[in-house]
Amino acid sequence: MDLNPQSTHTVNIVTKKKFTIRKVLNLYGIFTFVGLIVSIFTIPLTFNVEMGFSRYEMELKDIKKFITFIFASGFIYFFLVNVYHIKKIGRRIFFLTLILVLSFSIFMIFYLLSHQAVH
Repeated sequence: MDLNPQSTHTVNIVTKKKFTIRKVLNLYGIFTFVGLIVSIFTIPLTFNVEMGFSRYEMELKDIKKFITFIFASGFIYFFLVNVYHIKKIGRRIFFLTLILVLSFSIFMIFYLLSHQAVH
């Protein structure tokens, strides 16, 4: 019996794909914003007086406004998630954008409190 200790064998190393925070947040964003778009057609089911389902149809104007809100929010979300992972300058842009959104939100609180709409 002759042993050959120097025989070559092909070894395939299989590594599992790693889930990074960036991939997880992008996947979360996809499910969230697709869910919001689907909710236009699924959520308007309500109970009527006879405890049966009735459908509240959104007007086309309201649907356009809601879709505009979803796409604007989605753009900001995916922009911030992906910019954050671009070295140091990306994090600065990320935090600057969050500060701007926070400032605008606080401004809108006081503006809407001082200019109340008549119902």
